[in-house]
Amino acid sequence: VSTQSTGFSSPSFFCKQFVLIFRPKGIEALNRPMDKTGASSEDNFVRHDLKSRHQKEVEKDGAYLTPDHITILVCDPLTHEDHTGNKYTTFKIQTNTTFREYRQNDFSVRRRYSEFVWLRSVLQKKLEAQPPSRKYSSLPPLPPKLASVSGLWKKEERFDPEFIEERRAGLEKFINSIANHTYCRFQKELHAFLQDQDAVCK
Repeated sequence: VSTQSTGFSSPSFFCKQFVLIFRPKGIEALNRPMDKTGASSEDNFVRHDLKSRHQKEVEKDGAYLTPDHITILVCDPLTHEDHTGNKYTTFKIQTNTTFREYRQNDFSVRRRYSEFVWLRSVLQKKLEAQPPSRKYSSLPPLPPKLASVSGLWKKEERFDPEFIEERRAGLEKFINSIANHTYCRFQKELHAFLQDQDAVCK
């Protein structure tokens, strides 16, 4: 009697598949290699497969979606002198963000130290006015206004390159913390400070 081939060598194929799929978990676990966490290679494969599926779910138009972010650089210090002979230093504040609170993704302004002082003061007052039930982290401090030389504060030393660099680094740390603060990041004063050069910050 002739039989038509179905692609399987014998009926035993189905038996083997049945045993493989419906084998009791307790018995199967005896033969599975475990890693250091106690998970089998099959378990790890499943986790990897689920992770891959999740990554595909967050794809949009062929590109992976990334979490919202904001990164601010404080750079390019310039020392100015006004019509009265007073000197002061400004810094370029360069922002890259995907936060929807801002009009663009990349923008920059120039600010001086006193404007940072104004921003912190305004945000601190608004934060203190919030109900006690709302728990927000405190605002970070600003770097010192004056340079310390041998324990003494020297006004004339604030234009020293080393002090300017220390101030720049401190302002960068401060503004990034403020821009990611759970309350401050939504405040209009911060948005104006970062993206509107003509905003009044004093």
